[in-house]
Amino acid sequence: MTNCRPFATAVFVALSLGTAGLAVAQEPSPATVPAPKAEDFRPGFDDLMTMLVQPRHLKLHYAAAQLNWELAAAESRNLRQSFDRISQALPRYLGIDVATAVSAMMVPQLQNVDAAIAAADPARFRAAYDGLTKACNACHVYMERPYITVKVPDDAAPSAYPGQDFTAAP
Repeated sequence: MTNCRPFATAVFVALSLGTAGLAVAQEPSPATVPAPKAEDFRPGFDDLMTMLVQPRHLKLHYAAAQLNWELAAAESRNLRQSFDRISQALPRYLGIDVATAVSAMMVPQLQNVDAAIAAADPARFRAAYDGLTKACNACHVYMERPYITVKVPDDAAPSAYPGQDFTAAP
């Protein structure tokens, strides 16, 4: 019986090495895996809003809250450009012309935000930002997504997304 132990260990080691070799042999080499192409990346409307609009809406608020008007102006431009890129990438969403919706709902509010930033007026900015936020929610309703509710960021909110209201609508 004592002679069986070295043999069992040798068999175990051999099988382990053989199994590991099979696993490695079955892995595709990096040369055989096709590289992803940019045109293969097709984000949806929700992806684009989360990637491009939501963070800029927040950054715009925080820049103005710190009276960093230059940064607030840059974030307002970035937000406007994000809407333009979304309109180009997905011209129609649920049969709705995205550029027309943005032009009607968001552009006037962004103009109010820009005027408040140019005046470096915190009270005017808060009112304009509130109007922009309400326009976002109106657009969500128009785009048949009323359950997505954005809000003026709340620093006390226990969330990584202080600019979104996660409570269910009544």
